[in-house]
Amino acid sequence: MQALFGAAALSEFKTSRLLATLQAAVPSILAIDARFLHLVESSPLTDGESETLNSLLRYGEGLHGTTESLQATALSLHRLVVPRKGTLSPWSSKATDILHNCGLEKVRRVERGIVYTLSLSAQLAPDELSRVDSLLHDRMTQSVLDGVQQAESLFQRAEPQ
Repeated sequence: MQALFGAAALSEFKTSRLLATLQAAVPSILAIDARFLHLVESSPLTDGESETLNSLLRYGEGLHGTTESLQATALSLHRLVVPRKGTLSPWSSKATDILHNCGLEKVRRVERGIVYTLSLSAQLAPDELSRVDSLLHDRMTQSVLDGVQQAESLFQRAEPQ
């Protein structure tokens, strides 16, 4: 599985609104950044295929100004929000079709998640982390992971019984 970072996932307005909501629940959150993360399941790609894949997954606007405030503190927390395990998101279906139409048949599936980076003034307690997670995702359609390594489970296929 490859993990490719993309553009900002939220507008500045939505980022500000989410930050205010998070700070109301957990005051030790200082700043937030949200970036798309594309997770690609494929056979090994040639250099040309990798270049095509990268160019197709480079869309939208770049990062907005929150990164400076994120770098100012040593304490940070990363949360990866992805579609629920065992589901195939509509975005994934369409994006995989587009990649196949562009000659990238080796790509079995591409999925998109959002990496939230939170700048903190203090470590979060388990109940605070739970509150943060509940505000970052829709539990009916999404899951929160601790990191990219756990995203590998999105591509596991269960055998029919």
